Amino acid sequence: WIHGVLQRADRDKDNRMSFREVKSMLRMINIDMDDGYAYKLFKECDRSGNERLEGWELEEFCRRLLRRPELEELFGRYSGEDHVLSAEELQEFLRDQGEDASPHQALSIIHTYELNDKAKQQDLMTLDGFMMYLLSAAGDILNQEHTKVHQDMTQPLCHYFISSSHNTYLTHNQIGGTSSTEAYVRALMAGCRCVELDCWEGSDGEPVVYHGHTLTSKILFRDVIESIRDYAFKRSPYPVILSLENHCGLEQQATMARHMKTILGAMLLTEPLEGQDPHNLPSPEVRTATCPPRCPHGPSQPSAWPFLLQQLKGKVLVKGKKLPEPWQEPQGVTSVSNPEEEEEEEEEEEEKLQEGRRTWQVRSNQGCGARGPRH
Repeated sequence: WIHGVLQRADRDKDNRMSFREVKSMLRMINIDMDDGYAYKLFKECDRSGNERLEGWELEEFCRRLLRRPELEELFGRYSGEDHVLSAEELQEFLRDQGEDASPHQALSIIHTYELNDKAKQQDLMTLDGFMMYLLSAAGDILNQEHTKVHQDMTQPLCHYFISSSHNTYLTHNQIGGTSSTEAYVRALMAGCRCVELDCWEGSDGEPVVYHGHTLTSKILFRDVIESIRDYAFKRSPYPVILSLENHCGLEQQATMARHMKTILGAMLLTEPLEGQDPHNLPSPEVRTATCPPRCPHGPSQPSAWPFLLQQLKGKVLVKGKKLPEPWQEPQGVTSVSNPEEEEEEEEEEEEKLQEGRRTWQVRSNQGCGARGPRH
């Protein structure tokens, strides 16, 4: 498991991890850690002193990172001197927790959560497997039956209360706090389906996300989209809405569109759904138009139902204002107008649009293309 995460985070595939790659790994396993502490731990494990972690250095870093002393103590109480749990010892632990577990159930838990193949073959559970079990959904206080969707999900999106996040990028206060892609990971892993991106002009041509006109730190729009791609549907299959508060000029808006299309790929909803009224919002689940509920095949033949065509599941939707009329949007990027923007934002956006139109008209009269200005 650890090696699988490391391989995904090792971008240059040299089997060594820079601190930047380590931070990427932390995001993959949903760990929000102060950069100062993370770097201190990184340096302590960097025995070679070359600013890279490799081999056993990486394993030491991960083990120190994931240590849970209270679970280690609990494991030691039941495992004894051999430091592994047999099925009988695991069964004893479960009984002490009020679970009526059989030997078969104990074995099933070992085979499901144990990470070490050799231990699994011997029907034994190591500390890593024990921790994986306790930290899994099986260890939740919430009955998993209550997580199943039973509501009608065929209504338009606007008929639902949608779990949303404001200023999603901030990890601390909105005056001088830190902006981080980790904040998007946390929101999405908590089940949030609408996240906000305050997009501003970047000095090097790359749009940035931060709380404008404050001392908050900046993160690249591209990095945010990558994090959303990686975590959007880990907790829920229902669509994710990107609420864009756009303060970028036309050129960098085109860059934003390009990044979303390139990074999100097929996840990005780029055209109206088949058979969907373009004047109404789509629903999370819609029936296929090829076989309506009262089709001639009859309900007794399951093959007559191509089931629910859940076209929005696994899709990313963009909610933002449209560009001024003279500007041609990159094909395949759709947007939904948002009439409830704050008054201050409305004024800023209108000023940008008016300036874009004036510049376009001047350049058109001079024989230039309709390319917008840089702000």
